[in-house]
Amino acid sequence: MTTDQQPVPNHTAIKKGIENGGIKTFSELFQHCPETTLANLLGIPPDRFATKIADPGQFTYNEMNRLAVLLQIDLDIIHRFISSQIHPE
Repeated sequence: MTTDQQPVPNHTAIKKGIENGGIKTFSELFQHCPETTLANLLGIPPDRFATKIADPGQFTYNEMNRLAVLLQIDLDIIHRFISSQIHPE
């Protein structure tokens, strides 16, 4: 995390939860950090972020990377976290 980035509320709980499987969905993540707060920290307009949450396949590589950096979590773990929420049509 660079010095100009705002910290994610409850960062440690979110990081540990995603890494150990205690947080498996965005809904569970949002119990620790509000959706709009995370959207703003990622630089994604909240309405667009909500669309991506509803259809996680819309997250770009760069957005997943920004989330990984923001949460200080390995990109592969973030990718698995998001991919596990993509529902086949």
